[in-house]
Amino acid sequence: MTHGTATGWRHHKCRCDACHAGLLDEAKVAWAMKAVRAGRVPATRIPAGVARWHLRRLEAAGMTRMEVARRAGLSAGTISRLADPKTKLVSRITAAAVRNVVP
Repeated sequence: MTHGTATGWRHHKCRCDACHAGLLDEAKVAWAMKAVRAGRVPATRIPAGVARWHLRRLEAAGMTRMEVARRAGLSAGTISRLADPKTKLVSRITAAAVRNVVP
């Protein structure tokens, strides 16, 4: 048996961390492929730096985070997470929505 595969988890009943990670990876790929077949584009994650920089520019221009959220069509929590320097990745869709907001 090869460790680190979904087969190891499902059929060989191996419960090691590598096999569990293999199972989760396979599920992510299956979900993305299902979305593509349905005509949607999966929400990939990109570095948050550019969107965070644009958010700071909007705040410097006098916009509140609530106003940015409303104009971008996002929740206030999403904007708060984006503003947090610990947030490294953000959804491609979220980043595009924030970048499309003009002061």
